[in-house]
Amino acid sequence: MRREPKRAGSAKEAYYELTKPNITLMILISTALGYFIGGNGVSDYGHFLITLLGSCLISAGSGALNHFAESETDKIMHRTNLRPIPAGIISSENAMAFGLLLILVGSGLLYWLINPATCVLALITSLMYLFVYTPLKKLTWLNTSIGAIPGSLPPIGGWVAATGTMDSEAWILFAILFFWQHPHFYAIALMFKDDYKKAGLKMLPVIEPDGSRTNRQIVWHA
Repeated sequence: MRREPKRAGSAKEAYYELTKPNITLMILISTALGYFIGGNGVSDYGHFLITLLGSCLISAGSGALNHFAESETDKIMHRTNLRPIPAGIISSENAMAFGLLLILVGSGLLYWLINPATCVLALITSLMYLFVYTPLKKLTWLNTSIGAIPGSLPPIGGWVAATGTMDSEAWILFAILFFWQHPHFYAIALMFKDDYKKAGLKMLPVIEPDGSRTNRQIVWHA
């Protein structure tokens, strides 16, 4: 059952929505999982919580910058036209400044209090999301598979935060998350294919409306 889009009732709610809380929660869970498995548990809870906070801020900031980048597209689609920027609650400039501030603070926490490698991984995730996956949505249906790469990096970041090394076992977590994302996002694309088509986004269900290839991709990656 589809949920109807809902307009944020206040500026506070709108800024919270800019952080893409559902995606940020997934980032936190996968980062925590990588940290826990890589470190064989949590021995320093302060270190663990700073890792999660820094990762959360970078993810939230990336979400806000994505709102900024896609504000014109969001105006077109029914499922997104009540988001904070197209709804006129927050200006594009304020959303961009908010996003950059969150990323700056999160990067500082990870770099200075955890380790530079964890910071670099988090920033690579952010940059790939914003400058590779987001523009590819208008160019190729492969955007889902390419976008799954930054979406699968957080557990490696958690692992590196806990251990200081990028062990081969961390890539198993990457692979699990990479394959899981395909059924999830293809199902969303099937549900909202008319919206995506209207906005000119090259999702797989848009370029082959009968859904056969999409269903095969879902089964293959499940």
